[in-house]
Amino acid sequence: MLADMPFVTAAMGRELASRWHGEPLVVSLFGDVVAPPILYARRLFTELRALDRESCWKRVIDHHRAQAAEVRWPESVLQDFDVPGDLERVRAGLESNPAEHQRYVQEMTPS
Repeated sequence: MLADMPFVTAAMGRELASRWHGEPLVVSLFGDVVAPPILYARRLFTELRALDRESCWKRVIDHHRAQAAEVRWPESVLQDFDVPGDLERVRAGLESNPAEHQRYVQEMTPS
């Protein structure tokens, strides 16, 4: 899982896998934003390995987007922790809206 995206869960990964039916990709959508987790079919591994440091996984997604399956997630899940201020920003958001946080926990908890 992603160390800098703590609200991305194993249950989300399982959901992506369950939605895969041979497409080159299964992408996660948070509103209109494509972001991890993303399932790449094995046939894309060579293309992914060929990326250099200047390239980005987004190029692979753009190239195969028309054939991708999609899974929509609540926008609140898309929280990236890259700098120290990100933790405080997310903490303040959770504290100001505990019902949203509880709804997220319920949605993301496997039954």
